[in-house]
Amino acid sequence: MTDSPNRLPIPARSPFNHPRADIILRSSDNIDFSTFKNILSLSSPIFNDMFDLPQPSSRSGSQVEKDVVAVVEMVEDGKTLEMLLRFCYPGEDLVMESIEDARELLTAALKYQIDFITSASKKRLLAFAEREPLRVFAISCIAGVNDLAKDAAKFALQKSEAELLPSGVEVLPPELASVSAENLMKLLFYHQVCVGRISKNFDAVFRTLWKPGEGSRCPKCGQNPPPVVPFTAGICPSASTMRRNGEDIPSSRLHAMHVLPHINDVQRHGGVPGEGELLC
Repeated sequence: MTDSPNRLPIPARSPFNHPRADIILRSSDNIDFSTFKNILSLSSPIFNDMFDLPQPSSRSGSQVEKDVVAVVEMVEDGKTLEMLLRFCYPGEDLVMESIEDARELLTAALKYQIDFITSASKKRLLAFAEREPLRVFAISCIAGVNDLAKDAAKFALQKSEAELLPSGVEVLPPELASVSAENLMKLLFYHQVCVGRISKNFDAVFRTLWKPGEGSRCPKCGQNPPPVVPFTAGICPSASTMRRNGEDIPSSRLHAMHVLPHINDVQRHGGVPGEGELLC
C-alpha cells in the first residue's frame, strides 16, 4: 500500500526512468519504474499474457494511464521491483545482500514465473541455509519450493536440536508465523530420526575421520576419545570442545565436519530418511 493516496509517485533511478519507456510499473510504495514491454514479456509469461490483453484507455482495476503510457499498479514494494527488473535487464548485476532480499525476490519470481530469477533466489537462499537452516526451511515451505526445503533440512543436521531452535520468543524468525506446525514438526522429526540412525552407523565413519592420539585429546579432561562415541553426546560429556591438530573445535561442529558429508553414504545403506519422508 502507498503511504498516502495523494502522494505523487517518485520516479525510479536509472535505468528505470527511460523517457521512451512504453510501460510503467508502480510499486506499492509509489515508485514509478519506467520500463519496456518487450523486456518484461521475454522474461515473464505472466507479463506477456498481460500485454496481449486489450489495454484499457482509462483507470480499470490495477492499470491507469499516465501521459499515454500505461501504468500497472503492483503489490510489490520498490526494493523488490528494482531487484526483479535488474535481473531482467541485460548487463545489470545484482547481489541479494540479505535473506530478506532473497525471500522477497523468490516470492516475486514465482508469482511472475520468471524461472531464471527463481533459480538465482534459491541458490542465494541455499547459501544462507548453512547459517539459518530453520529460516530457509520455513521460507521454502511457505513458497512451496520443496527441493530447497529438503536441502535446508539437510543443512539443519549441522546443528544440534538446541542450536536449531530459537532461544526465545523475542528472536523468532518472522517466517515462523506463516509456516505450518506440520512442516515444523516434519523438520524436527527428520532431524531426530537422522541423528538416531546416523548414531548407529557412526562408529565406522568416526574411526576413519578421527584417530585417537596426541592431536585429539579432550582439552578439558585430557583423555583420548573412546573408540565408540554416542553421536548425540559430542566427544566428551565434560567438554564443549575438542582439540585436533592444535585447534579447539566445538563439539557442535562435529555435525558440520563429519556428519553432513556422509549423509548420502549412510542414506544409501538405510541410515537416514529418504527425501520422500520430508515433504512440505
